[in-house]
Parts: sequence; structure tokens; C-alpha cells
Amino acid sequence: MALLEIDAQARALREEAAQLDILLNTLPAPQASPELMAAILADAAPTPWRKRLARLWPYGPIWRPAMTLAASAAMGVMAGVWSPEIEALWTPPAQVAEMAQAEQSVAEEGFAMLAFGLDNSAWESRP
Repeated sequence: MALLEIDAQARALREEAAQLDILLNTLPAPQASPELMAAILADAAPTPWRKRLARLWPYGPIWRPAMTLAASAAMGVMAGVWSPEIEALWTPPAQVAEMAQAEQSVAEEGFAMLAFGLDNSAWESRP
């Protein structure tokens, strides 16, 4: 700033640069062609972790098989959580036998109701 106060030529150059800056700001930003962008990206040096990843998985982008694995794992977890038979895996064997017997008696009662035309009141009054 001290030079601008002393030298008239420096002030003139600064004023000229400011006018050029204003003129350049009015122009639209140039757009790079796809060919230029591809050439720049091809010339870019790969990072060390990309080199290691390319050695481990040379078949292209890793995100595709990773997403496939994640999706199949999520579907497996959902199928396991919502499976109706999963409760039998955590239930003690004695309780499983008791549950099977209860299901059998319910099935027999339902069959008797259908076969003999009984309504629910006959079964509800039973001890």
C-alpha cells in the first residue's frame, strides 16, 4: 500500500487491473468439454488407497458388488427376523412339545365345531 501512495505508475496499473477484473467478471464462465474433463481425469495420479483397491479388485468399481452384498445381507436379516419358525429355535424343547400339543387340540376343536355344527358358546362353557 505504501508503494501505491508513492508511485503513480503503480496506481495506474492497479486501476487498469481493477477495470480488467470488472470486465472479466461480466463474462460467463467457460464450460469444459467432456473430452477435456476425461483427459484431465485420466492424467490424474491415483491415490495410494485406490492403487491398493485396484490390486484387490481389478474388475471395476467396487461399489456394485458391495451394494449387492449389503442388500442380500439385509434381506437375509429381514427374512430371519420375520420368519414364523424362528421362535422354535429359541424355545426350549419341552415348551415346543407343549405348543404343538396346544395347536393339535385347537385343530381338533375346530374340526369338531365344523363336523358337528357347534357354535363357540358350547366350547366357551367347557371347563
